[in-house]
Amino acid sequence: MNDRMDLLVGQRKLALIWLIGSTPVLVLMLIRTLGTNASDIERVWGWLLPTIMPTLSLVVGTYAASALTDLTEHRTVDTTFFRISFALSLAYLAIVTLAIASYPFSRTAAILTLERIGIVLGPVQGLVSACLGVFFVSRKRSDEITARGTRATVRA
Repeated sequence: MNDRMDLLVGQRKLALIWLIGSTPVLVLMLIRTLGTNASDIERVWGWLLPTIMPTLSLVVGTYAASALTDLTEHRTVDTTFFRISFALSLAYLAIVTLAIASYPFSRTAAILTLERIGIVLGPVQGLVSACLGVFFVSRKRSDEITARGTRATVRA
């Protein structure tokens, strides 16, 4: 059975995950930037911004475009891709937050610690982006799914 959910509901949830999930790390970096112990802070920002901004921009931009479009038909997406995107997004944001929170305690230079973590983050970011892309692109009208004989389940 192909379980479906409302497109805008899923996009809203993912946008909130990314907005809320990126806030702590950005606030932490702002505090560190203003703090007295801010060595290599420009390089750390240089690592952080490309780590979260492309995906955050994708999610917010796509949600905004969908929310501002007057759709006459109901759009749904596969819930499996939503769940995968949701879980990977949470894991990715948790890794980024832990990396930024823990780099001051590392025995090596901050940027070296972050670059090492980037080895893991690169593939995870690729998976997150791929899943989010599939989620945001795989939209079908509810009536198309029902017409094919597949039961359409729409969840809020």
